[in-house]
Amino acid sequence: MSNVSKMAIITVLAMLTTIFAVSPDRSDAQEAKESKVPAKWWRVSPLSYPETQDLLTHVQLTYSYSKEEGDSSKDNHSADFKFYLRKNRLTNFLMYRLKIRDEKSAYNSLVYTDAKGDIPDDDTTGRIPTDYYVAESDVTTKDYKEQKFIDELRFALFGGFYIAPGFVWEMSEKKKIDNRFIYYAGAGYDFEPYPGVVLKLYGAYSYEDLEYSDEYDEYINSFRVPVDMEGGTVRSDGYYLVQQAEWSVTDAVTLNESFNYSGNIDKGSRYRWEFNAGLSYSFNKYLSLNLSYREELDNAPQYITSRKRESELNAGISVSY
Repeated sequence: MSNVSKMAIITVLAMLTTIFAVSPDRSDAQEAKESKVPAKWWRVSPLSYPETQDLLTHVQLTYSYSKEEGDSSKDNHSADFKFYLRKNRLTNFLMYRLKIRDEKSAYNSLVYTDAKGDIPDDDTTGRIPTDYYVAESDVTTKDYKEQKFIDELRFALFGGFYIAPGFVWEMSEKKKIDNRFIYYAGAGYDFEPYPGVVLKLYGAYSYEDLEYSDEYDEYINSFRVPVDMEGGTVRSDGYYLVQQAEWSVTDAVTLNESFNYSGNIDKGSRYRWEFNAGLSYSFNKYLSLNLSYREELDNAPQYITSRKRESELNAGISVSY
């Protein structure tokens, strides 16, 4: 059975388990009236408010855009889909992200000349340059696609404590990664130290199955000296840490921050982290405007089109229901 098939089966089972965990014994209208479920229930533990038999759902669609100028021009388009499903103590979280990187670049080059004119770069006649000029190359455009999918099933234990297995699938044309499957299981804690402030902590053991593209393998083989790079399929044990915080400053304004860290148990120098900080302004319960800063680092050896550390400032809009 392929990894994609396994991912689809696990997702379906997780959603069915959540939906049919407990059957309601009272009418939905009566239960909703008496349960006093918080308006933003997906941000808090199901044990932080009176128990309800309702099946709770929340969908959020977000589009964001960022632009970089310099020697190269980059337009980043990102679309996120988040879905929360809760039944009693069980919460299923699904997330899908599609990111398109549109990069345009032009590099100047030196052209050497003599009395006969321009000297080709591959000249073998021994022509001796007497002068040179700077030539601008044509602008090249490349589009890179990145995708990410997360499925996590949380079961509340007591207080703000919960256990949560899950998995992540990623692909990146820029990093020449065909598939990255991460299977993890761990425990977390949600709490509200102050009114309107929610903190989340989570730690897990993870197993990673990383498949590089054929182009990445060819890149490794092109080196004439040994390099600390692995191609093909790379499997490793690791750990996964998450910290999140949200502060509802007012009914309309929310500040949020998150930090994710993935480490490799066998090779300590192979790690990744991602930091996000943002501000959200809600026009109503359905529509909001977002400003965010994102920075990430992947300390594994990178393909020539990718950098280890990247940052971007995004503006976007979210629709929720």
